[in-house]
Amino acid sequence: MPDLDVNIEEADVRTIPHVLDATNCGVRVLLLSNDTDVVVLGLHYWSILKAHGLKELWIKAGLGMTARYIPLHTLATRMGTECKVIIPIT
Repeated sequence: MPDLDVNIEEADVRTIPHVLDATNCGVRVLLLSNDTDVVVLGLHYWSILKAHGLKELWIKAGLGMTARYIPLHTLATRMGTECKVIIPIT
């Protein structure tokens, strides 16, 4: 898929184009990751993903009995303009 052939080395950052592509198939996306970087990226890009039609962005964190589903869309909405996520450009 040409739209997903991006020149991004960091695996966590490559999830964002995939989430954007997934909005064409539905309105809910679940990310499976224990990496806090993915949470930060999800919060940072939420407004763009929402503008493309995504209604819910979830992340599953933890393993086994400690697994939790975190609604990033709710966190991003509650944070509003009071909290900004800074993504360093390297």
